[in-house]
Amino acid sequence: MKSLILLLFIGLNTATPESYYVETGGHRIGDLNAEILHQEDKTIYQVSSKVEAHIFGKISVHYTLRSEFQGGYLRKSQVKVYNGDELHNSCSVVWKGDHYDIITDGEKSRINKKITSSTAQMYFKKPSAQNEIFSEFDGVFKHLEQEGSLFTVSKKDGSHKTLYRYTGDSMTETSSHHAMLTFYVRKGN
Repeated sequence: MKSLILLLFIGLNTATPESYYVETGGHRIGDLNAEILHQEDKTIYQVSSKVEAHIFGKISVHYTLRSEFQGGYLRKSQVKVYNGDELHNSCSVVWKGDHYDIITDGEKSRINKKITSSTAQMYFKKPSAQNEIFSEFDGVFKHLEQEGSLFTVSKKDGSHKTLYRYTGDSMTETSSHHAMLTFYVRKGN
């Protein structure tokens, strides 16, 4: 009986983890873990990262992202970014039956169409043929462009680009240029 209960629990709550490391200037500065959980009829994407570096002084940044899909669309998501122990940015998204309520760093907004794909999903699968994708970090749709195995996600004005590189269906690297540095997230330990 105990084994049957364990098997049922495992069947209802299965996880697939992906591990990445973060580097800039050829130096490893942190780790990123992405996990997809299947719970009954829900799919939950969880991404967490911790980065520590000495860039004009010591910085310690970590974030958590949890994005829940059900019935093929986003039901809710929560992102929190910390600089040291202080909350630096946050974004929550909640489906209200006919729209999403979004709160980004205390500012409220609304999206009236269903969100069917997001950047958190990109750690586990290539986006389908589409020209926009929802960013849980910003609470907005961003422009999505594909050229072969490379996907570019940017603000609608073309700024703040993040590149996602795939080998087959597996995301193997992202790169994002900030100020004077380019940050890479690469698959592996």
